[in-house]
Amino acid sequence: MIPASKANLARIRNNQRRSRARRKEYLQELEARLRQYELHGIETSVEIQIAARKVADENRKLRGLLLVHGIGDDNVEAYLQSPPTSDTLFASQFPSRSAPAQVLQHLLQKRKSFCSDGVIGVPMNGMGGLEGGGSSPTSVCATQSPWDSNRLSNPW
Repeated sequence: MIPASKANLARIRNNQRRSRARRKEYLQELEARLRQYELHGIETSVEIQIAARKVADENRKLRGLLLVHGIGDDNVEAYLQSPPTSDTLFASQFPSRSAPAQVLQHLLQKRKSFCSDGVIGVPMNGMGGLEGGGSSPTSVCATQSPWDSNRLSNPW
């Protein structure tokens, strides 16, 4: 063999070796990020469920207070289903003073910002099951691999 072709083959083998090393490092990094996202998703889901239970408990207490003052559940439901009025639009400009509602809002905002970094929010189980307690924590974030065949064929 010609020395130039031997050098060329050696260069190709070296490039392949470096490529395999980079690919392996990249996969390890992706796996670590996935574990981090899964762990954070589970932790945040538990926090959100606790906060949602507090908000649901507060809502039950407030409905009870309204009932004591003669405003029944049917009136509350009708009010909640009504279109927004200028009064409700004005009130929505101010944050809730309820501590449980503020905690829940903060956790949801934190979760939203965490999921915007290359992570897609996927509702796994809705608010159902929170009031009765005891639903298992489920990650709401899911990563999507750039090598996913569905994503390659249809990016949206």
